[in-house]
Amino acid sequence: MSSIFSLVLLLLAPRLPALTLWPTVLQAQDWYVDNVCQNYGPGNTALGGGLYCARGSTSASTIAGNSSTATSGSARGGGVVPGTMLFGHTILAHNTADFGPNCDGSLHSAGYNLVSVLTDCTVTGDETGNLYGVDPRFRDYYRLELTSPAIDAGDPARIERGRDLGGLPRLLDGTLDRVAVQDMGAHEFSHVRLEITGQATPGGTLTFDSAGTAGLFVFLFVGIAPAD
Repeated sequence: MSSIFSLVLLLLAPRLPALTLWPTVLQAQDWYVDNVCQNYGPGNTALGGGLYCARGSTSASTIAGNSSTATSGSARGGGVVPGTMLFGHTILAHNTADFGPNCDGSLHSAGYNLVSVLTDCTVTGDETGNLYGVDPRFRDYYRLELTSPAIDAGDPARIERGRDLGGLPRLLDGTLDRVAVQDMGAHEFSHVRLEITGQATPGGTLTFDSAGTAGLFVFLFVGIAPAD
């Protein structure tokens, strides 16, 4: 987790979500994925497969692949039961539940969110830049693929100098229009990825592997210095 917050972590707990967030919560660039909340016993309700929130805010996060399931009773909010939490630059997609697959109740928006399915979810607050009923088009590990509508879909006035959840610069030009705009979700899309393996020692071998969008030029600048 990347910010200061108070939490109780509850994995695979009956009638409880994967993560319960209590007052004074500030989350940024986190992801809540592939969690399960399952109820046990008649009349019980599974609430919030990914998050069950009281208050606070989350920004540039991904909530995906979570589920609420019920052996009896009902399952609600596969992605999130939001409480009064404020969501911005966040993706809610590919979650499942009997009611409210992505969100059950009122989703308080700070703008620039993507919600793939709005069933049983009412959006309030600032809806600027929000995308509804849209597939974010994930690739591995819930990162964005080249054709994702979440790329460069954030607030164009927001200047973010940090790094994303995977360590990439938070502000990249994902659409190659010479304007860098933050993406929605926890991962910033990068057209080129460079991996370096080996030993940077005298006589050692370093291997440079690049991957990414076909047809782009890659420039690699290497500096050397005399050994001690």
